[in-house]
Amino acid sequence: MTDAERAKLTTIQAMIGELLATAPSYPLITNVADFDKALAEAATGATLRLSNGFAYDKLLDVTKPINIIGETSGLGRIGMKDPAPMFAAGARLRSDDITLLGLELRHVVTTTDIVGNVGARLVMDRCRVLGDPLKGAKRGIAANGAGAQAFRRCYVADIFQPAQDTQAICAWDCEPGITIEDCYLEAAGQSFMAGGADSSSEERSPSQIRIVGSHLTKNPLWFGMKQQIKCALELKNATEVEVDDCILEYGGISQGQGAYLIVVTPRNQGGKAPWSAVGDVVISDCTGGHAGGIMNVLGSDNNAPSGIVENVTLQHSTFDNIDPKGITLGSGRLFMFDRAPKGVTLSDIKVSGQNIAALGYFDGAMPVGLVVNKMILPPSKYGWKIDGGGAGRKALLAAMPDAQLDDTVI
Repeated sequence: MTDAERAKLTTIQAMIGELLATAPSYPLITNVADFDKALAEAATGATLRLSNGFAYDKLLDVTKPINIIGETSGLGRIGMKDPAPMFAAGARLRSDDITLLGLELRHVVTTTDIVGNVGARLVMDRCRVLGDPLKGAKRGIAANGAGAQAFRRCYVADIFQPAQDTQAICAWDCEPGITIEDCYLEAAGQSFMAGGADSSSEERSPSQIRIVGSHLTKNPLWFGMKQQIKCALELKNATEVEVDDCILEYGGISQGQGAYLIVVTPRNQGGKAPWSAVGDVVISDCTGGHAGGIMNVLGSDNNAPSGIVENVTLQHSTFDNIDPKGITLGSGRLFMFDRAPKGVTLSDIKVSGQNIAALGYFDGAMPVGLVVNKMILPPSKYGWKIDGGGAGRKALLAAMPDAQLDDTVI
């Protein structure tokens, strides 16, 4: 995100405060005919304020810079029961400088993404994005903007499908700058994913991503419904990623995943993006659990040419209820490494659980520059294990002479 983009977002946040303060002065729109007329005639930067009882059964198609706000501002993250005007057929956001505040957006079967954005400087604040409670949805928000995008105090839920990946928020072809702050993100596949489809150019690979104070989770009932369940956070093509003070919950075993909470695997998904890579990632001060493992790191794509994983840190975090024999199943490997990722650091991590097969498992080419310290981990069958090789600190240092392992690695 450029300094100009940051400044613009700061201005937008200030504008939201002003909108909230002055909202009662805007005419209150209560019916579809008045809204359609106002949207068609609105000048650049205009604000349309909707009553809580407003309901719109057509696709919301926004093609100009505009603010659409709900009647009630509320405090903190929006919840399931907070009043909000409702758009039943989702939204397509095709302009720069759009702000959506205090709205509910739902799914209909004909839409893949409930909300799809291609513009720059989108702000969604206190918005509720819901799939069908019985049929689910493919994706809550497709964040493929042409510039900085911010999602604050939003609630995304009921995103699930039995035979395809689903995401609460996903970005794969966008300009730098995604901020996710104080959001609830519930999806069976990945609560947040970067990548998963090819970016149109290396410059439009997801980057400068900040996820803070958010809850990335799943509905535990999905485990009994044969849904396609994967992880809380997956990075397939992403650089400069910060995840801080978040709750990361639930992993699954669909399509060969090991019920990890975090999956870091570069993927040239369609074979046309060999630049796909993951780098400069810091995940810090997080909690969570209910999984079969913590993190799977693949150094490069094993199916197509790609970039590499480089400089990934998980630190100052606590995870509970890790059990591959629980509802999530899983590999029982807390940390999995393959294809020589570079510069992975695991520091100050506490894990509790049971039925653990390995604390760390190393397959194929060994990591380069691995750092592991200050670990408090549960008992396991094999400890830190090299596939087809030895186990324990001595064996790891023989296989990785440049590794930095403190005496909590035994």
